[in-house]
Amino acid sequence: GGYQPDPGSHIEFDGHDITNLQAHGIAALGMARTFQLLRLFSEMTVLENVMVGNHCKTSYGIVESLLGTSRVRQADQQMKEEMLDLLEFIGLANFADIPAGELSGGQRRLLALGRAISIMPMLLLLDEPGAVLSPVNFDKFLGDNSGTERTLQVDSSSGRAQFEGGHEY
Repeated sequence: GGYQPDPGSHIEFDGHDITNLQAHGIAALGMARTFQLLRLFSEMTVLENVMVGNHCKTSYGIVESLLGTSRVRQADQQMKEEMLDLLEFIGLANFADIPAGELSGGQRRLLALGRAISIMPMLLLLDEPGAVLSPVNFDKFLGDNSGTERTLQVDSSSGRAQFEGGHEY
């Protein structure tokens, strides 16, 4: 499902025509989004759900993946470590090995946001941002247990956003 552009429409992002690109192609260019209706893989673990979001960043192809080469294993291990750091950042590290379907509604929303930011997008679109994080979860997301506050910093010259305060996400 989705919307089709009107005839003659042109949508450009970062110098690329994305008018007819599929979602994975748009993600590979650096745009991510969340959905009002959560689209998580309920039977997969929380960790597997954020790893799935990184498929567009892998440097190996399908054949190499099926063969399970050492390069694939090494890349997957590095991705796993990075995604565990991300889960720590969003407050879901303790849930890494449980199925996403067992999370509460607020935790599922955090997971969906984590999956979107896992690719380090240049642009993050939030569908119904009020539904993505409650005020309690938003405070939890921007702060940590040590009392250190995280700030979302936007660089107006490059248009990139990043969290400051101890983490690169």
